[in-house]
Amino acid sequence: MIAEQPKVRGEEAIKPFEPEERREAKSLGGLVLARQLGESVMIGDSVMIEVVGLKSNSVRLRIVAPRSVAVHRREVYDAIRLSPNLESTMLGQGATVSEATEPLSSANEGGLVLTRRGGQTIMIGGEVAIDVVEARPGTVRLRVIAPRSIAVHRREVYDAIQAGGFRGEASDEG
Repeated sequence: MIAEQPKVRGEEAIKPFEPEERREAKSLGGLVLARQLGESVMIGDSVMIEVVGLKSNSVRLRIVAPRSVAVHRREVYDAIRLSPNLESTMLGQGATVSEATEPLSSANEGGLVLTRRGGQTIMIGGEVAIDVVEARPGTVRLRVIAPRSIAVHRREVYDAIQAGGFRGEASDEG
């Protein structure tokens, strides 16, 4: 496939149209994953984000995490950070995702369900942000912004790694 070249009119180049949300996704970095209803993303070994509902421009996400990890909508997280009294009581007691030692298990069933629209964010443990890049009736695109020290995988890849069926490196065995 040949890349589309900008069209030139006089002195200025007219670039092909690109939606603003897609330009923004490229500039902010992070890992962007497309997920469908029932699919999930693993953050570390203890946090799971599952798509439980999709509508045009909104998604319902179930977040399963240890109780020690704070999970907030971005606007709530920012309000807590700006209020010194709330910060010491709400953010101060939460562990970060990298500190969470409780692995995901059936004991963690339940979780918090949040509805987010395109452009809205969920903060997990103060170090991980989940942005809804785009929500459509069949698919949602999520941007996960996390430190490199925290593993982020699609759930099916995480399960394969845990089962030993995924090899990221070449084996030394004959």
